Amino acid sequence: MTAIHAGLGAVFKDAFGAYQCATYGRDVTEKALRTIEDIRKTILSMPFAQSMQLSIDQAGDGVGVASMPLSDAVSFDGAAFAALAIGTVADIAAGAATLAMTPPDQMAYTSGIDSTITAKTQGTRLSARASLRERHGQRLIFDALVWTHPSDGDPRQCGEATVTMHITRAVTP
Repeated sequence: MTAIHAGLGAVFKDAFGAYQCATYGRDVTEKALRTIEDIRKTILSMPFAQSMQLSIDQAGDGVGVASMPLSDAVSFDGAAFAALAIGTVADIAAGAATLAMTPPDQMAYTSGIDSTITAKTQGTRLSARASLRERHGQRLIFDALVWTHPSDGDPRQCGEATVTMHITRAVTP
């Protein structure tokens, strides 16, 4: 077995000489996947991601981690995140994980987010870790846990989300 992509999981050559991914069950090649820098560039090129000051902290092996700071755009009182921020950071984390599993000639879009606040959202930063739960062809379903990072203590879970992503061919302008 030969691992050729960090974060991809077990990659090996099959009996026909094609690279296979044991984790995701599809052909892969040396240039099939994006680097974390490519993923950041793709996601952070969206004006929305820039205005929310989103960051991609990890992407690979079916997992994505994203974070965002507290700002007036996602808070009513300047101290706690609004509910929409839970879904937003979970969506970006799932998007990063999806892009890490697709070649550059494909893109992904979000077709559904179901997010819930489970505790106080007060803090200076919000982060989410989205993990691939299941894949049905081009549809991927992620479970995400969301944490708030208070200035005076350890991070604590404050939300959860289910994010559904679809993989499609990239559209070039």
